[in-house]
Amino acid sequence: MSFPNEPPTTLAEPPKRLGSVAIAIGVLAVMVVAGVIAGIAVLALRDDPSPDDADPPAPPASSAEVSEPAVPPSSSADADQTGPPVTEVQLPTSGDLTWPDSSWQAGDSIGREAAEPQSPCQTWTTDALPTHTAIHGRAFTLADGDGRAFAYVMSFQGETDASTAEEAILADGMDCAERLGGTGHPQQDLSSPIGVGAWIDVAWDGRVGSWGVARHGDRVVWLWIEAEGDASWLGQPDGPMADSLAGAVRRLAG
Repeated sequence: MSFPNEPPTTLAEPPKRLGSVAIAIGVLAVMVVAGVIAGIAVLALRDDPSPDDADPPAPPASSAEVSEPAVPPSSSADADQTGPPVTEVQLPTSGDLTWPDSSWQAGDSIGREAAEPQSPCQTWTTDALPTHTAIHGRAFTLADGDGRAFAYVMSFQGETDASTAEEAILADGMDCAERLGGTGHPQQDLSSPIGVGAWIDVAWDGRVGSWGVARHGDRVVWLWIEAEGDASWLGQPDGPMADSLAGAVRRLAG
């Protein structure tokens, strides 16, 4: 049945459908956003340092840079090597020894220690010293007057042994005046660029004498001089032993 006064009924329009292109663009956008989020999360969780934090690679070694070989430090044994043994050549000559208003004459040399002490106050012997490699001796007499001298040259197994021997011989000489019951004088030191040493002057029973010892490297010279006569030089730095010991150490270094 119709009712003429009622308006005609209008049907609702169906919803419009999205096109395939729009759908594809939307899906692609969602994937891009998801990929960015996933990448950020992975970077945040990684422990590895970034390339900027990594140490730069070492530059290649240049062919011009050559490392020097390591040099071992010198040992005390290297600094204390034994030189050639002394010979008669190292014995002082008559020209090396001096004496006021006189001169010395050299006697024969011996290639060993003399059987008897060569000083009236000598107590040292080579047996009491560190091992020596050679010993030579020579006696001297004054050309005029009552005087005599004797020299030993010795070589040792290194400067350490030679220094020990020098000190022992000097210490023996320090007691010379007491053993002779005479008068001793202060020690005088040898002044020489090629050796070290010292001497002691003594006086006893109208005689004067001087005990000297010096060292050059691993070599030692011992010198004793005595005579009657002028004693004004005793204890003086320019006495006859000063020149005699200096000449003996020069010969010792030859």
